[in-house]
Amino acid sequence: MNNLLICSLIILLVGCTTIKNVSDSSQFEGDIGIKHLEKNAFICTVDNNAMFTKGLPVNELYENHGFKSCPRGMDVASLLKGAKIKVSEASHSSHFGLVSYTDHWYFVGSADIGGKMVSFYYYLGLTTDGKPPANYKNNLLWH
Repeated sequence: MNNLLICSLIILLVGCTTIKNVSDSSQFEGDIGIKHLEKNAFICTVDNNAMFTKGLPVNELYENHGFKSCPRGMDVASLLKGAKIKVSEASHSSHFGLVSYTDHWYFVGSADIGGKMVSFYYYLGLTTDGKPPANYKNNLLWH
């Protein structure tokens, strides 16, 4: 009985994370496919062991605000405005813990870097209502 109680307590404290591919949702219509960057960007390798990023590529796409290297992590590539990328998936990660419930939203894609396809994710934001951030389309780096 004590083992069951201890296991239950550990699960409550640590929490549970579920990851769903939500690409078929009508709210992401038009956001997925071959796109062109509207802004300069970096693809950076990030060391992120958070539960809600499990299953995502190790590289993250960031807007380049005029810097020479990644704002976080190691440089993989620098992409100029107009570069072609492929956005292949919208992903929703729900994390439930003892004291919180959060939704994390991402797009997953890839870019051709010197003849090699490099996968990345683009973080849309965090919500607590099961819906993507209301203004996420305003923050996309592509059209």
